This record gives sequence, structure tokens and C-alpha cells, in this order.
Amino acid sequence: MVSKLLFAFVGRVSTEEMQEPEASRARQIAKASTILPPSAQIVADYFDIGDTRALPWSRRPETGRLLRELRSGTNTWNAIVVGEFTRAFGAPIQYSTTYPLLQHFGIELWLPEMGGRVDFSSATTEMLLGMLGGTSKQERDLIRVRVRDGMTVLAEMGGRHLGGRPPYGYRLADAGEHPNAKKHALGQRLHRLEPDPVTTPVVRRIFEMFAAGQGLKQIANILTAENVPSPAAHDPKRNPHRDPRGWAHTAIRAILVNEKYVGRGVWGKQIRTDELYDLDDVAAGYITRQRWANPQQWVYGPDKAHPPLIDQQLWDAVHARLAVRSQQAQRGARSPKTTTTPYMLRGLIHCGICERKMQGNKAHGTLRYRCITTQTRALPAYLSQHPKAVYVREDAIVNALDAWLPTLTDPGWLASTQEPEPSIEARHAGLRARLAEIDNATSNLVTAIEAGTDPAVINPRLADLRTEREAVTLQLASLDAPDRLSPTDIDALLAELGGLGSVLREATPPEKTSIYHRLGLRLVYHPADKAVVATADLGRVLSRVGGGT
Repeated sequence: MVSKLLFAFVGRVSTEEMQEPEASRARQIAKASTILPPSAQIVADYFDIGDTRALPWSRRPETGRLLRELRSGTNTWNAIVVGEFTRAFGAPIQYSTTYPLLQHFGIELWLPEMGGRVDFSSATTEMLLGMLGGTSKQERDLIRVRVRDGMTVLAEMGGRHLGGRPPYGYRLADAGEHPNAKKHALGQRLHRLEPDPVTTPVVRRIFEMFAAGQGLKQIANILTAENVPSPAAHDPKRNPHRDPRGWAHTAIRAILVNEKYVGRGVWGKQIRTDELYDLDDVAAGYITRQRWANPQQWVYGPDKAHPPLIDQQLWDAVHARLAVRSQQAQRGARSPKTTTTPYMLRGLIHCGICERKMQGNKAHGTLRYRCITTQTRALPAYLSQHPKAVYVREDAIVNALDAWLPTLTDPGWLASTQEPEPSIEARHAGLRARLAEIDNATSNLVTAIEAGTDPAVINPRLADLRTEREAVTLQLASLDAPDRLSPTDIDALLAELGGLGSVLREATPPEKTSIYHRLGLRLVYHPADKAVVATADLGRVLSRVGGGT
């Protein structure tokens, strides 16, 4: 057994907004330190912020970094101490798939719940930790149920806005003091919906135009031509993920089917569900998705829960027409799509004209990507020349891409492209300036002693300067250490990947998709030039190498 244990600390805090990360980290480190032997030293810190416990270690930023360092042999520690088991492991399978890896590399695991070191060979210990993992998962599920039950009761009571973006046409208004004492102490208040004088007329006009016989596309074209701001353009802070240029046909329909415009509160239309991240690797955990709930599960509040923007008669007229259109669409409906076509560039390729993501499309046995923005939304005048459809073949891009990507992994070039963050540069400059001041002050004091000043008066000040210089030097070293990799370091990391060129040649389409995403690949197709501009962020793979190409 190693005489002196060097520990890596592992911790996690759920939400940066609702909890104070630094305070939580300090508390977890303090708890972990109580079980460490006197000679132990924590030399590394892996603290995840804002990541759910449902994610396994490999899919969290910090613990994922820990595992990469362990596999590459770059770890500076020989033991791991965890702040809290239930924060580190969200399910029994997370622990049972992690400890064999630690055991393989000879890394000890210390847990406060076990009072010290975990004995990997003990069946009793494994059973107890499995129970802790089950408790952690149960706790997470229980919290979710309690929150949903509480929100259901509040929705049925009505009288307040339950969170999220206010619907287009409304704005948030103050509804009094928050009944929760802690939230009240923090200055949080209740909110309710009230008509927005700017957008309320637009909502009424949309309903009236549709009831009069105009279609979704026609309404979107009219509003865009008149420069009426879309929901994303009107409230960009709450809609950073949406395209603010023009009105989408789907945005018009979303307004027409929203019951809140007749003053009826509805909650729970969408629910969060956990789905397996990888069907072939259950240990990879789950991914949380928003899915539409069964309408029978929707929770309705009282009528006139907030001021309506339209009357019931107009609502009924619109939905009578929507029902007719729906029946007509069902008569010519296509069978559900069951394709599992692996589009390797899904989500990575953008149209060079409108900058929107291009969609995968298969025709005559060939995989293509297309941009049909003009068919789904009204575009502003400066995009009026956008073709009805833009197409590009996948194979032409992938072949050139696989030849180009390996050229980026030259160790010397990658080392030269590393640039420290501006904030780190500023700290460097400040610390070096302070070192210069300390050296100058020390020189002046030595000169004073040589000139005959009593050393007993000056020596205490010299000692203080010496201590401060050591502290500043250590701070500089801590800044330098994690920020730059030498060509040798980078070469070792690239060797761990097995050579990017050979990996791409042997990879299956789904594996290539994963590699492209890990490389931070972005592709922009310019149809006029029949050219694709590609950029990659290699810092996603070489975790401490910045920049890209």
C-alpha cells in the first residue's frame, strides 16, 4: 500500500441557480476530509455544477475528465474521496460499473458513508453501496413526483403563473408576496399573466384572419411582410433558441391551439421522460427529453384564470376550421416513418444562405441534406432569393471530411494554437507585476542593510516579502500547469485515440456521427459555390487544448 495517499476529490451540485456552488463544494470537501488519514493530501478537484445525478461519470464534464486522465495515466493521485455518495452516484449501476475500473488501475475509493476506504473485495460492501445507489435513485424519483403533485394542485387552484415564458400576447405582472418564506426572504414574488398592449392585437388578428379563411402560410407571409415581430423577435431573451427572422407557420398554429388565449389555464402538456442514452450500453445512463403528454393528463385551472384575449365564439370558429383541415389531412396521411437511416451529419450542416440546420433526406438510394426553409416559414425581404430547396449529397462531404480531419492532429501545430483565456492572461500579468514589486522592495531593503540600517528592524519585513513571494510563485505555477500541453503531451493524447485517420476508416456510420460531434464539427454549405466550409473544435477531445481550425 502506498505510504502517502494523494486524493482526487469528487463532488457535484445540482443547480447553479438554486444552490451556491462554492458553499456546497466547501461543505462536501469538509465532510470528505473527516475520513482521510492525517498524512493524506487532496491534490485534484473534480466538481460538477448543474449536472443531474442520472448521468454516469463518463457523461459529466468533471468526472469524465477524471476518467480520461485515469485511462491515459496522467492522473497525479492514487485515491479518490467522494463528498457524498448520493451526489456522486445516482443509481446502483453507476457504482457497479465504476469501481471495477478503479480496481483495475489500483485506485482506492473513500466514502464518508463507509467511514473510510471501500473494500472492493467485500460482497457485503458491494451490497450496501448498491442499496445506497438505489436510495439515491429513489430520492430523485420522489422529488420529481412531489414537484409534479405540487404543481398540479397549484394549477388547479389558478390565480398565478407557474413559470416559463409567458405566451405571446401576454406579459408577466406582479401578483403579490411569495408564500414560501425562504423565497420571500430572497425577494421573490408571485406573477400572473396580463395582456401585453403591443402583442395582444397581433394575437386577435391571427385568430380573426384564420377564422376568415386565410391559411397558416398566408398569415405568416402577411405578418412578415408588415415587419410584425415574431415571438422570438419580440422577446429574444426568452427565446434565444428560436430564429427571430420572420414568422414560422408552426408559430401561427401554436397560437391558434393555445387555450390560454380564452383565459383557461392549462399545465402539464409536456412531461419529462428518461430514455436510455445508448440501447447497447445501459451503463451510459439516461437522457431526459420533453414529450407531449396524453391530453387526458393535462391539468386545467379554473375558467378566466387570467384575462382572455379572444372570446369563446372566435375560439370555436377557429377550432371548427382546424378540425376540418385535420380530417382532410388524415385522409391523405402517409404511414408513420420507421426509417433508421444513419445520417452521419445530422445537426452539423447548415445552409450558407439562411444559416439554419439542413435536414436529412433520402432519394433514389442517396443520402442528402436539404434546406426547405421557404416552405416552413415566411422569410424577410433580404432572404427573398432563397431557393425553394437546397440540396447537397452526404457522401461527397464525408469523403472529403475524413481526409481533412486527420491533418488537424499534428502535435506541434496543436501546441502552438493554445491560447490562455483573457482572464488568465490578466491574472498572469498581475501576479508577475507583484513579483517585480516584491523583488524591488527586497532589493531596497538589502541596500538599506548594506548602508548601515539595523538588520533587526528590516529582517521581519524581509521575511514577510519572502513568504509572499513563495505564495505568488505558487499561484503562477497553478495557473501555468493546467492550461498548456507540450507537443509530447498532445502526442500521447492523440495516441490514446488510436490515430484519427484509422479510427474514421474503421468506424460505422453511427460511430462517425459520435466522432464528428465530439470534434465540435460545424459545416456550412454554400450552394452558389458548391462548397462546404468546415470548422472543428479539437479542444472537445483534447480537453486542455484550446482553439480549433
